[in-house]
Amino acid sequence: MTCQELLEHLAAYVAHELDADVLVLLERHAGECKHCGQVVETYKLTLVVVKALPAACDPLPEGVADRLKSALAREGFAVG
Repeated sequence: MTCQELLEHLAAYVAHELDADVLVLLERHAGECKHCGQVVETYKLTLVVVKALPAACDPLPEGVADRLKSALAREGFAVG
């Protein structure tokens, strides 16, 4: 598995939705590639933090959501 392939499967990985063969490849790559291992751990920790946020938060200041989406899109992430 390549670094790019790991990124493409990351959301399915943390959601426990990967086929067993892809799971083995992803975990092997994450264990051998320091960068990808850090990406996986950071992604998992981010989900833990987000889930711990209160359901009702103050709205984001005007323009923050748009700037965040633009930054993610520039980095190649799918933005909805």
